[in-house]
Amino acid sequence: MEKTATRIWNLLVREGESALPHCECGCAETESSKIVGWCFHCDHVYLSYSREIEDRHFADNCPDALDELKKSARERLLKH
Repeated sequence: MEKTATRIWNLLVREGESALPHCECGCAETESSKIVGWCFHCDHVYLSYSREIEDRHFADNCPDALDELKKSARERLLKH
């Protein structure tokens, strides 16, 4: 699974050039072998994944997430 995820990520992002908006959290320096997932709205990558981690990303760092998605993520974070 790890090799497949790395290959997919390398196809999506080649030589640091992404067609997706850049995430604002600083994940761009992540070693590709440590990636467990990525955002469909920007070039963010996950080193670990949970719903809370995803909500934090959408609420604070995803530049291209819809406002509705950002709002619902912030609301879920307030409940925890």
